[in-house]
Amino acid sequence: MKTNSLSLVRKLCVCSFAILLVPLLQQSAAAHSFSTSFLTLSAHEDNAQLRWSWRFTAHDIEALTGSPDAAAALPLLGEWLRFNDDCRPEPSTAIDAGVHAGEQTYTYSGTAPCAYSTDIDYTVRHIFGPLPDHKVLQRKSSP
Repeated sequence: MKTNSLSLVRKLCVCSFAILLVPLLQQSAAAHSFSTSFLTLSAHEDNAQLRWSWRFTAHDIEALTGSPDAAAALPLLGEWLRFNDDCRPEPSTAIDAGVHAGEQTYTYSGTAPCAYSTDIDYTVRHIFGPLPDHKVLQRKSSP
């Protein structure tokens, strides 16, 4: 009888541990398994510059900056994004908040001092450490 009760106690302990562990695993798995931002490039009126906008989810901005404040990303955008390797974006201070696919989003926009072309290259830096599975989807407008 003692062996049966000891076995029952062990089973209860294992079940209790599993019940406590499942929510912790779900929370860490949902933290940042996949994220996407949307970069749009188009010609500026004078065609000597390009216009850009970059939409992120609010939780990605918080993961990247350590702050829930959308403005915390403004000084970092020039480090995160480059055009043709040496052309830095110049963000405006306006940040458009919205909802996309049920998530809070922030869209940053501005210009860059390089000519727009449909084959312009862009490089994303420094964001894949905090967001290892991040994808940047890009849309280019015709001039």
